[in-house]
Amino acid sequence: MTKTGIVSLVLGLAATTAMAQSPCFDFNLGTPIVNGDDVVSALQPIGFAFPFGGTTYTDFYASTNGVIYLRNGAAATTPSALCCSGSITTALANTVGPLVCPFWTDLNLTVANNANVFVNSTAAVTTITWYNAIEYGDASNSKFHAQLKLFVSGQIDFSYTTNVTMRTTGDCLVGTVLNGGTDPGVSDLSAGGTTPNDTLYQLFNNAGLTFDLAGQLLSFLPTVPGYVYVPTPCPQAVPPAFNTNYGLGCVQSFNSFYELFGTSGAFDLTGTSMTMLNIGTGYLALTGTATYFAPTGAATALVLGDDAEVTVPLTTPFPVGGGTTSSLTVCSNGFVSVATGNLTPYSPVATTFLGWPQTAFAGNWHDYNPSIAGSGPVRFEEAGGFVYITWDGVYSYATTAPDTWQLQFDTASGNVNFVWVTASTQGNARLVGYSPGGASQNPGSTDLSIQLPLTITVSNGPELIPLGIAATGVASPGATVTLDATNIPVGSPFGAVLFGLLKFNPGLPIPGMPGCFQYNEGAATSLFIAPATGVPFTAPTGTTFLGVLIQAQAAVFAPGATPLGVIASGGVEILLGT
Repeated sequence: MTKTGIVSLVLGLAATTAMAQSPCFDFNLGTPIVNGDDVVSALQPIGFAFPFGGTTYTDFYASTNGVIYLRNGAAATTPSALCCSGSITTALANTVGPLVCPFWTDLNLTVANNANVFVNSTAAVTTITWYNAIEYGDASNSKFHAQLKLFVSGQIDFSYTTNVTMRTTGDCLVGTVLNGGTDPGVSDLSAGGTTPNDTLYQLFNNAGLTFDLAGQLLSFLPTVPGYVYVPTPCPQAVPPAFNTNYGLGCVQSFNSFYELFGTSGAFDLTGTSMTMLNIGTGYLALTGTATYFAPTGAATALVLGDDAEVTVPLTTPFPVGGGTTSSLTVCSNGFVSVATGNLTPYSPVATTFLGWPQTAFAGNWHDYNPSIAGSGPVRFEEAGGFVYITWDGVYSYATTAPDTWQLQFDTASGNVNFVWVTASTQGNARLVGYSPGGASQNPGSTDLSIQLPLTITVSNGPELIPLGIAATGVASPGATVTLDATNIPVGSPFGAVLFGLLKFNPGLPIPGMPGCFQYNEGAATSLFIAPATGVPFTAPTGTTFLGVLIQAQAAVFAPGATPLGVIASGGVEILLGT
């Protein structure tokens, strides 16, 4: 089948799911006026006298945080960007002017995402769009659009793409606020209704107040005073075009694992434990049953300063890596190695960890300083066939925030227990994991609090990197997404990319390919000759198919890798968007 035929087939199957069009979301965006994090635009003309709260306004300031101030002329000083959470108290108390808030929370309009606040003014309506916005701190970089329209009649419209939700902490305020007024209490905007108040709002967050206006047009029809507020579906409000990988490729075997916590406050292993079972050829890492062993009077407080290490001899050798070690090297920054050579870095970096020359167990690689006055020490103790190394109330660098946790080395079995008792939310990032000596492939950060009830296999043998699939470009109208298979085994002669509309996640096990999964129904297939891939998918022009999701998965012929001689990638989801 030709590549043109593939596109036609997939889009033909998608035709029944294509979204109906509606004028509620206007993609004639106009002029960009401001982007970045916590930034306020220059004063902008509305283009007409906009009535609100018994007066009219000719100008506005736009904040990247999803809110505008109404004004008549410039303020004495640049208004606040209103970081970092929607607040009715803050809104009522501000002295700049009334607020109109389509999505007031902590947003980030980054240059890398081609994000901006756009304005398009006519004599009848001014449209303000927060384009390709993300929530600040959203690791998934989930881009969305929110739009505000001000009509000459005083009507206000809010529109949201279908993927808008609250992904991070903090409140989002949606509505209008007449500054200097009183708080009428929250309304349920999605239910529709009437109010005699010019202040009309609802709060949302990710902790119980679920955002329920995604894919909606919310109209505020003025009754002077107050509004009739009417929510209606906005099927045109599709999110930006994006590609999202999901699922696992096959076949894989890694020699290391880790979880990187980007901030100290993200650490979620407090009060848990993990056990690495020594199986001779590697380890099984799973939820532990070990408990904290409180150091006794026989424990030695190791003499460790900031960014320091000390090597301690063992009475009984510890089995590791197919051999044994008669000593362990303890770094004050939260990891233990089988010998010196890993240095004493204070900033956890995954690539550094995977490249260390000596086998290391990172119980909590973090910037500690046990030499701060008042800090507890790192203690060493041998008892009952175990070696216990304990960070006993050790302070994070430049803080008085103590952590207590422990590594337990079983000298009979070679098992290692990680036991986390307390961890502060202060200090720099943290990394937990295991890395054998020498360079290891990067398995990616693993969410241990989720994965450990299953198991993670860690091998001492040759590493097998799973087949991957990468999508370059996004499927906006007329644009091309290029799909490449990655990590193709040397000698594989050919492969294919399978397209479909059905997303299988979790995937379906594939007979004859242990550890491999099918992630779509394979409605269309495009062959390629390895190692070159580069299968293109070109999105149609126009708006008919906006919002359609296309699924893709790669497979290659790899004799010996599986009984069937074929391996597969994970899936990638392609949204035909704006």
